[in-house]
Amino acid sequence: MSQPRLRAMLIVLGCLAGLPGTAQVNIEALRSPQDSAGWHHQLGLQAGLREGSVERRELGLSARTQQTSGRRRWLSIVDLEAGWQDDDRYSNQGLLHLRVSQQLTGDLAVEGFAQFDHARQRRLLARALAGAGLRWKWVPRLFVGLGVMAETERNDLPPAATHAEHTRHLRGTGYLASHQQIGRGSLAFTAYVQPRIGTLGDRRILAEGTLAVPLSNFVGLKLNLRLRHDSRPVDGIDELDLRFATGLNIDL
Repeated sequence: MSQPRLRAMLIVLGCLAGLPGTAQVNIEALRSPQDSAGWHHQLGLQAGLREGSVERRELGLSARTQQTSGRRRWLSIVDLEAGWQDDDRYSNQGLLHLRVSQQLTGDLAVEGFAQFDHARQRRLLARALAGAGLRWKWVPRLFVGLGVMAETERNDLPPAATHAEHTRHLRGTGYLASHQQIGRGSLAFTAYVQPRIGTLGDRRILAEGTLAVPLSNFVGLKLNLRLRHDSRPVDGIDELDLRFATGLNIDL
């Protein structure tokens, strides 16, 4: 690793203790806007510390690898988060996402994807899904995606819960995504809708905005606002979740 990159990483590690954050995952926001062929890697680090009547510590790590060759693009994302409150772990989540995209025309691509994740704070012990769909460039830097996915979930439920412990569903998935340059920085916005096929009252909605500001050639600051709504959450979990997070990214 070059000296400038090593110095940048040391600066990041030295600053992390002052950054509150919660791991957030938005597949569209983690796509590299670069269309050039080759490999692109990015490492994300987040940490938070709160002292006083309640002690809370949070750690997050994410890694993205994207490879573009001709009209095909591969994307892999790993995201991990853990949180402790008064020495008791209240948050433990992880995600692995794999996606391949094949450009059919200048504006239309077909995609296939698979994902494995868990989230203790949502009582989700394990989820696996696979799907495929189309991605269309409506206008420059504005994309529309439509597809279908099969998912299976295993939940950790409280006594007398009404939600099923194991579920298997077929869902539609649609999104509107935009990535805009703002000076030296960028703003990414994505809105997802994922209704259960045959039961439209069972739907998930995710809206997320991410502002990225470069601090150097290799290090950037990210501010993230996320809204998540699940019309049929498991027992004990709210339908609406709103989170704000900050973190640093390192381009390798």
